[in-house]
Amino acid sequence: MPFLEVLLNRIAAQETWIVRSTPGAVAAMPAAAEAVALPGGSVSVPADGRFVAPLEGGVFFLLGSAGDTVGALEVNHDPRESRLEPATPAQVRGAFGARASVLGAAAFDRELFGGTRRADLTGAFLVAALLAAVAELAIASFGSRVRPA
Repeated sequence: MPFLEVLLNRIAAQETWIVRSTPGAVAAMPAAAEAVALPGGSVSVPADGRFVAPLEGGVFFLLGSAGDTVGALEVNHDPRESRLEPATPAQVRGAFGARASVLGAAAFDRELFGGTRRADLTGAFLVAALLAAVAELAIASFGSRVRPA
């Protein structure tokens, strides 16, 4: 299969290129690319081959002089944006102000689940529902008796 890919993509189609970039970064285009097909229309590649990648991610085709596809421009977001790491207390205070506090795991659990013990009304609601059911039963039982005349 690699031989077939080389035969079709590079020899028969005169060489294709894949240029990888991030949004807004300058990408070096191959010499055969004269325009980039963007959603709003084709944009010419400058003579020096340095093209500013679009701000939206995606794959955009590189067009040659005859309008044929000679490659693709892949615009992907910076991989650092997907790296999820805990922020340091200094980073949190820098982003949210000096009054921001950072809790450890135990303190976070205490703050998150501690309030439920103080405000647990489940028992009170169950007793209220039971009293309402008993009252409804009493009204239904005693209120529907018909007295003979």
